[in-house]
Amino acid sequence: MTRSPTPAPRFHEQLLPFIERSPLTQREIARGIGYDRANVISMMKYGTMKVPFRKIALLARVLDADPLEMMRWALQEYSPETLAAFEDVFAGLPTSKERRLLEIIREERVDLGEPLIDCEFEERFRQSLCELSCIECGMPVT
Repeated sequence: MTRSPTPAPRFHEQLLPFIERSPLTQREIARGIGYDRANVISMMKYGTMKVPFRKIALLARVLDADPLEMMRWALQEYSPETLAAFEDVFAGLPTSKERRLLEIIREERVDLGEPLIDCEFEERFRQSLCELSCIECGMPVT
């Protein structure tokens, strides 16, 4: 028997942990995105109100989330056809965490110039990422 793919989490389900972890009150979050009433945030977090697209980047910044990632979640639920079209054009856009990695690489290579990315460099870089992943997960590095 073939299983159907697991549906993606709904936008409000992905939004909820950010709201709950935020040190801000719902009223402060609401004001941070241009609303006066905290109940707007309650409606967003329970999915009874869609987050307007024009508010997503602002909401992401207030909640210390990645605006690109949050926009993808919203488009996935609210307008999957638009998401598909955007991904065709913007597929390579890095998230804020990926941009930070690029910044670190550039900062560390400031005196070295452009890196020579050959097969050996790529393999060593991938190995370094694997080691960092192991450290982050608490696994022994081999």
